[in-house]
Amino acid sequence: MFKLSKFTLFFPYNENYVLLYNTLTKAIALVTKDLAYALRSGNFNELSKDELNELLSNGFLVEKDIDETKLLIYHSYRSIFNYSYLNLVLHITSACNMSCIYCYEGPKRGLHMDEKVCQNVVKFVKRIVECRGSRNVVTLLHGGEPLLNYRILLTYCREIYKLADEYRLKVENILITNGTLLTKDKIDTISCLVNEVQVTLDGPRDIHDFRRPFIDGKGTFDVILRNVLEIVDRVQTLSIRINVDKQNVMYITKLLDLLRDYGLNRRNVLIGFGRVFVPRVSNGRYNPDWIFSYREFVDVLIGLQKEALRRGFKIVRKIELRPCPALHDNSFAVDERGKIYKCPVFVWDERFAIGNIDDLEIALFRNSFANYLDFILEVPWQKHLGCPYLPMCYAGCTYESIVLKGKINEVCCPRDYFEKLGELLRLYVESRYGDVLERFSRCRC
Repeated sequence: MFKLSKFTLFFPYNENYVLLYNTLTKAIALVTKDLAYALRSGNFNELSKDELNELLSNGFLVEKDIDETKLLIYHSYRSIFNYSYLNLVLHITSACNMSCIYCYEGPKRGLHMDEKVCQNVVKFVKRIVECRGSRNVVTLLHGGEPLLNYRILLTYCREIYKLADEYRLKVENILITNGTLLTKDKIDTISCLVNEVQVTLDGPRDIHDFRRPFIDGKGTFDVILRNVLEIVDRVQTLSIRINVDKQNVMYITKLLDLLRDYGLNRRNVLIGFGRVFVPRVSNGRYNPDWIFSYREFVDVLIGLQKEALRRGFKIVRKIELRPCPALHDNSFAVDERGKIYKCPVFVWDERFAIGNIDDLEIALFRNSFANYLDFILEVPWQKHLGCPYLPMCYAGCTYESIVLKGKINEVCCPRDYFEKLGELLRLYVESRYGDVLERFSRCRC
């Protein structure tokens, strides 16, 4: 016997179909209204064998005697200790050639990762692969501005691909860059080493240049746009991130028009909208009153995603907020000196360092961050096991917990965000599966 999972949510799609979403398994399905009614009413005998198997395998239905609270706890710890993936955020340099008004990293130290630290990072990856059996290595190449340390960036990528050949690994390298140094020559060299490139544009020229200028105050918009147009055909995926707050939100559609007019609404380009976080260290140039609350931002996000889709762009999936790397035992951020942290926003704050890349045993098996076990095992989400959205956020962002509440394990509830989940899902599936769903949703058979 079966029952409807308490994590299965129903959202109208059109007059004939309903979207199903399971917050625990993250499965999405488009079903007829009749099938949705059968699920809601518990009339599972109306389902075909194939329908029943699909619903069970994706978690929309579960065995009747299953305790889903225990299932949630099981899934959470399986996620925390899932060693098949190694997620690494590599701060190749703390130097940057820009001075963004909302930068969460604070003052830059201007240091580059050297060859020794880079090789130790590669040894660190190799040790994890050998000891934990990881077979997927995902690296975010970060900074500062990582292209300021171009030689080490190339060295790391090439060494990781050598490991991939030796251990039959799947490697994904994602370059997070401000775009000012992203020349055609560099892309021609690294295009075979990097799977995705992310750049940021925060609005039309005047708005972007106010928010994201060079250190000397000069504008960066024209340089970035020129580079984007030169490299877009040379990369597998180009992600354009737009950081949104109350200062620039009214100008974003103008930016989308500009990007469309330049032909950037193409298959390998993704548009993503990010909520600005409170800077860790105030620089006197950013007004924290500009930051949207979760309740405010979700409405803004829905509106902007609609505008992007209307212009033919594909959008980055922005639904789940957590679990984040801080709650994954096989996720690490490494700074340019080799200090290891659990989350990239902790980088350079040595209170949250868990070890050093030079000492593999400490870094992997004897974390020196005294509260690490409490942090990863006794987290605040366990007090909210009845919430159907819990598998998507796990009580909010660790960084915001520290900045806003002064503690690492406080709840920063984003429920307001998830109350609009149905609309976010609809926009995502229209972006990802638009052509197929358009044909499918018209079918009345």
